[in-house]
Amino acid sequence: HRDLHSFPTRRSSDLSKLAVCIRDKGLVEIFDFNPNTGMVSSPRKISMAEYSQPYGLEFSPNGSLLYVSYSRPESTILQFNLRYSQDEDLTANAVEIARSDTDNLYFALQIGPDSKIYTAQYRQNYLGVIEKPDEQGIECCYNNLGVNLGYRKSTLGLPNFKIGRASCRERV
Repeated sequence: HRDLHSFPTRRSSDLSKLAVCIRDKGLVEIFDFNPNTGMVSSPRKISMAEYSQPYGLEFSPNGSLLYVSYSRPESTILQFNLRYSQDEDLTANAVEIARSDTDNLYFALQIGPDSKIYTAQYRQNYLGVIEKPDEQGIECCYNNLGVNLGYRKSTLGLPNFKIGRASCRERV
């Protein structure tokens, strides 16, 4: 029995893809997903020797890009273009959008109701923000000082539910 917290999972907004981090193996897997049948297919793997311990992941709003935070050897956020069909091309064309020193570690990633992607930065007074997550490369505009938390500090995680969606009352 494995700890499910070791396997953060995300789905694309159109429900056509799923992605999962397998932290202890330094691996991210991406699958096509059929929401009508619940079947996953076409597994793809992201395994990069120079990066280990993927922690957070999130799809861009249009589902064409996947963002992954790595905690080792240096904390990094990479952007993967899912239009590449081969695993080797996917990893070879990854773009580093943020790299941190040891004082600022990137962990959870979470898309907000404004379609920006937020980043937990361990023991920092700010959340990082990917301002334009549908844009490729540095055009996505990563901002390390995106949301000021005042005297509070970020830790490893962010909410594991989609913020800004229908409330419980609206769903009843």
